[in-house]
Amino acid sequence: MMTTKDDNGDRMFTSEEFLTTQQVSSFFSRLASKKRLPNVQDDDDALEAENETDLQDLQELVVQEVTLQHPIYYDRHNMCELISNSKMKRFAVPMLQQMCIHFDIDINDIKANLKQLYIDKLTIFVGQCPCAM
Repeated sequence: MMTTKDDNGDRMFTSEEFLTTQQVSSFFSRLASKKRLPNVQDDDDALEAENETDLQDLQELVVQEVTLQHPIYYDRHNMCELISNSKMKRFAVPMLQQMCIHFDIDINDIKANLKQLYIDKLTIFVGQCPCAM
């Protein structure tokens, strides 16, 4: 290395750039000790990757729980079927109100106690179900 020359025949390294025997020895000593130590970083990375996978699984489960699932049920009533067969009129207004409250449908804007107003809100809500699309 000390005598290496470039294309012009000049030395590639100056004497200040030469490494001492101690520097070379220390480098290889540190390299060997790193190889002997268990790779803690790989274990940490594996644990972190596993935690990330668990978190993604949990997020998917939560999304699945909070999204609409077909068919949509209230109590024992299949809402998808009732709305598609136009059978919502058989329910009383208080029951329709309870259905809206159960599904977190905003009914504050309904001033009159008319079935059709609640049925319209429920129809829009059930229209988000995959069976209606």
